[in-house]
Amino acid sequence: MTIAVALFLVSCTIFTAITPCDSPCVKNEKSFLVAGYSIRTSNAGELSGRGRIGELWRRFQQQTLSASIPNRIDQNVVVVYSNYITDERGEFNYMLGARVSSVRNLPPNSRPG
Repeated sequence: MTIAVALFLVSCTIFTAITPCDSPCVKNEKSFLVAGYSIRTSNAGELSGRGRIGELWRRFQQQTLSASIPNRIDQNVVVVYSNYITDERGEFNYMLGARVSSVRNLPPNSRPG
């Protein structure tokens, strides 16, 4: 599994919660970098019983993949949905990672997410 990188240069709204029971916190961010592990999937694939998102989360937690992301800013986990082909029926990228201060020192096989 390779590390993917996403750069957000436009204003966006971020929803965060420390635990599933916390109320989401909403804040606006101007730009930030995220590095993490990315898969390509679709809603249909996720609902078919052969989804990939659950497996990504399992590996991320069991293999402590977050520890392998260099230049982390904090211990928060970030999820990014991107590169939609069409609409809710098309494929998209799902990235599980963390905010980083720089893309330096990422593994050589890293790629844009």
